[in-house]
Amino acid sequence: MADPVLSVRSEAAGALVAGWSSLSDVQRQQLAAPLAEYMEIQYFNADRGFGRTNMGNVYRAQGNVQAAITAYQGAIAVEPYFENSYVNLADLYREQGNEQLALQTLIAGMKAQPKSSALPFSAGLALLRQGPSSHSGSHQKKRWRIYSKPLSGRRLMHDIGMCMASRWSLRM
Repeated sequence: MADPVLSVRSEAAGALVAGWSSLSDVQRQQLAAPLAEYMEIQYFNADRGFGRTNMGNVYRAQGNVQAAITAYQGAIAVEPYFENSYVNLADLYREQGNEQLALQTLIAGMKAQPKSSALPFSAGLALLRQGPSSHSGSHQKKRWRIYSKPLSGRRLMHDIGMCMASRWSLRM
């Protein structure tokens, strides 16, 4: 954390903050200055989705849920095609027990970024978490076919997501 190179310190802080809840008070104090530098860089980049999403990730790790939501929503507002903002916001909603709002966020992301593979994949997982009672029988077959269909390498997330998200094309 005392590296003379700013980018090394700030990137280390950005990575370490994910474990904020398990850090001791001494470790948090050691991380404070490099984390402040990291956040300063993100504020500088706040005109882009990644900057605001990174700020949201820090707030989320530190347990500041409302600030994280605001940062993710701000990221979506300034760069609506940046898929990570939707995925992270939906994850935060899921952690808060609001699976329906998480799913709505992912659907909005799929509309804004139709070529994404991460968004339909995350939406498919959200549907699975809701359980079979939330789906009609005709869609359930499509939802579960991914387990019997061979999938390959790079297209794995996309293929799974599209199978899982196929029910939306019938509902939208």
